[in-house]
Amino acid sequence: VLKLSELPNLVEVIITNNTNDTITTGLHYRIEHYEKNEWNEVSPEQPFHDLGWTLIPSGFHPFETKLLPDKINYKTGKYRIVKYYLKSDYQNTKKDFNVYAEFNIE
Repeated sequence: VLKLSELPNLVEVIITNNTNDTITTGLHYRIEHYEKNEWNEVSPEQPFHDLGWTLIPSGFHPFETKLLPDKINYKTGKYRIVKYYLKSDYQNTKKDFNVYAEFNIE
């Protein structure tokens, strides 16, 4: 839970590989707000360096995530940070998967 009047510029998000596969993830993320029974992206378009971290099963990696309070008009409610990862079979399946870190603003 974060206070609207005290939103930090950065939060640390830790992604943990709870699958049986080796996965790859990068710096890209987006922020969504839950309103009227649906999630809507609120983060502006951001450039990211195209880096990749390989996480073995049970591996983890921390990421500093900018909340961008100067660019997002936050209000009280439920939000989430969305990151995606790729499984080792991505070259064949072309499928990515999302993971979420939810937080509330009061």
